[in-house]
Amino acid sequence: MARNLIFVLILMTTLGLNIAFAQNNAIAFDGTNDAVAFANPGPTNQITMECWFKLNAVGTGDLGKTIFSSNPTQNKSLWLTSVGSELRLWAFGSSNNALRFTTSGANITVGTWYHVAVVAKRGAANRTRLYLNGIELINQPSYDLNDFGTTFYFGNLRTNESLYCLNGYIDEVRIWTTLRTQSEILAGMNAILPVDSPGLVGYYPLDSNLNDYTTPAQNGTFYNGLVVSQPTFVASDVTLPVELSSFMATGTSDFFVRLSWITQSEQDVMGFMSIETQARITPLPHVSVN
Repeated sequence: MARNLIFVLILMTTLGLNIAFAQNNAIAFDGTNDAVAFANPGPTNQITMECWFKLNAVGTGDLGKTIFSSNPTQNKSLWLTSVGSELRLWAFGSSNNALRFTTSGANITVGTWYHVAVVAKRGAANRTRLYLNGIELINQPSYDLNDFGTTFYFGNLRTNESLYCLNGYIDEVRIWTTLRTQSEILAGMNAILPVDSPGLVGYYPLDSNLNDYTTPAQNGTFYNGLVVSQPTFVASDVTLPVELSSFMATGTSDFFVRLSWITQSEQDVMGFMSIETQARITPLPHVSVN
């Protein structure tokens, strides 16, 4: 009986364990000439590009403002822009002819977070798809879509570009060499994914740097005074899970509690804080058990 009561007190003490998370930041683009570039981490004939974005101002004109682009040269391939309340996906063919796919009913508004994923495979018999918050809004033939180039950008079409820079935020950029399905996109867009997920070749949480969490890493580069900001996430916020593979609370000889644990996975965790580790357990009187 006494041993069971002490164990209950130990468990009550462990409830004071808190996890201190790092700030979940996103990158703020000024709408003028900011850009982030990173080397193509491996895609060739097929690709999935996804991220979260929030606008301070919607894109205007025919071309709009850039969310991300691939191979922004004479033979660029995919270019995703914000135009009014819709998204516009530009798909460039090998003869540099541009196909313009525009969503219908996306209803993009300022100040709201959205998840977007573009899934494309080269070849006339294949498809180019766009999903907004997991809902398919574009499904078109890929025609003679170019390869995906040597450089990717997000927030702008290219460096030193003043016309197409996003005025807003981007977070959780992911690049895949697999064609993600709608169910996979829905299952993963609100989760922190294992960095060894099959086909994941670029993973940029964008919490405090431009580091790529996959191996080999293709870290990004800032251009033109880009700053890191901490926007307010709404229901679409990507939470940061910490998985414990073991946790133990044991009593010491001087009636304190010793806590020990091993984490299975964690990312950008600042540390752990126990708020009652100095609470001494009062020795219980001897209890006879009949």
